Amino acid sequence: MSTSCQFSGLRKRLAVNLAALVIVSTPLAVADSWVEIRSPNFSVVTDAGSRRGLEVALRFEQMRAVFGTLILRGRVHMPVPVQVIAFRDTRDFRQFVPLWQGKPIAVSGLFQSGDDRSFLAVDLSSNGRWETIFHEYGHFLLNANYPRTQLWFDEGFAGYYSSIRISDKEVQIGAAPEGMLQVLQNSPLMPVLELFRVQPHSKVYNESGDRRSVFYSQAWLLVHYLYDRNTLPETGEYFNLVENQGVSPREALQRAFGMGPEALDEELESYLRAGKLRVNSLEAPPGLDSAGYEVISLDEADIKAVFADLHLHSPDYFEQAVGEFQEVLRLQPDHAGGHRGLGYAFFRKDDFDRAEQHFRRAATLDPSDARVHYLAALLMNREAVVAGREPEDIWQMKTYLERAIALNPDFAEAHNLLATAHMWTGDTDAAISSMKRALQLSPRNEQYSSHLAEHAMASQKWDLAETLLLRLKESSSPEVAEWSRRNLARLEEYRRNPPALPVRRVRPPDDSAYIAPQWKRKGRSTGYVLSDEELDERPEEKPVDLRPVRSLRGKLLRVECPSPAEALLSVVSGSRTWKMRVVDRERLILIGAEEFSCAWRERDVVINYREAGEAEGDLVSLELAQPGIEPVPLPQR
Repeated sequence: MSTSCQFSGLRKRLAVNLAALVIVSTPLAVADSWVEIRSPNFSVVTDAGSRRGLEVALRFEQMRAVFGTLILRGRVHMPVPVQVIAFRDTRDFRQFVPLWQGKPIAVSGLFQSGDDRSFLAVDLSSNGRWETIFHEYGHFLLNANYPRTQLWFDEGFAGYYSSIRISDKEVQIGAAPEGMLQVLQNSPLMPVLELFRVQPHSKVYNESGDRRSVFYSQAWLLVHYLYDRNTLPETGEYFNLVENQGVSPREALQRAFGMGPEALDEELESYLRAGKLRVNSLEAPPGLDSAGYEVISLDEADIKAVFADLHLHSPDYFEQAVGEFQEVLRLQPDHAGGHRGLGYAFFRKDDFDRAEQHFRRAATLDPSDARVHYLAALLMNREAVVAGREPEDIWQMKTYLERAIALNPDFAEAHNLLATAHMWTGDTDAAISSMKRALQLSPRNEQYSSHLAEHAMASQKWDLAETLLLRLKESSSPEVAEWSRRNLARLEEYRRNPPALPVRRVRPPDDSAYIAPQWKRKGRSTGYVLSDEELDERPEEKPVDLRPVRSLRGKLLRVECPSPAEALLSVVSGSRTWKMRVVDRERLILIGAEEFSCAWRERDVVINYREAGEAEGDLVSLELAQPGIEPVPLPQR
């Protein structure tokens, strides 16, 4: 998770022991009227009224459209959903901003990124709110829509973008952010080659002072110059030469712009001293209005869940978020967002059993939530990695991810994880296709490039692997650069002595061994292709049970255990009393209990079963209600 780049240097030096962190804060004003505005690409939650919320949603839709115009893109990607929270005053907003020495820092807006959701929070009472928010939003959109550049361009573009002013008829862009012109007029400019060498780990970028101020200001000035001269295509060619072809900045400037760095230094100096930094005007994006936006009133549990979700994605507030999600479920035991959020919190604590229970409940309550399907697959993958094996049901993991992508086709992390699932089954072509899609949605993500390089090596696509590794070798991250150098050496060895290609496995045609709604598989099935000798050595397989799995809610009256393995449950549902048989208590899927107990009495339950006669069944799974939480029936297959 990352916070505003404005505080990157500060955050790197901040180490907080979360377990010992005590936050003293004023209770959030959740009793106030909160609404959610749903526009085509955003969810805006605000306590400033529906009219103001509609204005905020429209503003973000306009900004998204203007961004596409600036980078010459017809379609703008957003690889994770964006939640906007617009606070009408500073009091509540300050309970979400990053901490320094235990106290909130002074900002009017913040951007908090995450793999499953990103957040934009803004203090509507602050005069400088939009500049801060749009600066960070500019970074977010660049990362998702524009190939890798250099730090000066990213920061210069974000500053340029943050100056946008939109009216009904036109867009104005190019006004200098506060204080930048003064810095430029009072300090000598850096030579452009020096400007180009500044990286995220550079001292000038991370330490406060005049040099850092000059870097930000001159980066904005150069981007302003490039847009004023209509040279974005030439700029793209420069980055292609430097980033993809390994051309030196000096030569790339000459080839892309027809001038060397010294000539550009003179151009930039003259551009500044002429005092003619224009505010450019563009036509307002057509077809944007808030007429079709949806306005939804939020109750106390809803808004608490939104607040807890933002806290969950912030390193400073993680432990606080856990308690907030528990409060949501006390208020509303069947709150889908509460279960999803608490499940994610348990997942991050490596408490996989409790994470699974909450993800399962969330998926039952809101099957249209792409995030919970993705998180369910992520949980399966994490369990497998920790255990040093493949997921117990790789096919179900794929199903979750396919659902998540169907619900949100631009969900980059779901495509990334689906590529991993394809590799588990030896489908290297599908893995590479999914990985390329993830990179299209997040072209600067070096983790995605690394994964694609690994998949390419595994499938013996040597040229693709080499191209990616050579690019990653120039990463500003020392760890990524070293990783790529090691794999380039491995690549040469693989070319001389190729390892065997993965064996592709096909999904078994029978799915009767799955438990509705397919959260776990009965027993372990690897799906590996077996040799004739292995087939002869296998124990005799039991016939497949083709009876459909059904669900019911009821009260468990008593349990009888006639043998060490068996159990007989009496369950009342409506006017009928069911007899449910368990052949092997240790193999029964339990939810809400660590182990089976023959002493259970008078417990609310939800069961999955196969019919065995009139009011009789063979039990498949058993869910016991938790204190204060009512079990929810599983959807029928």
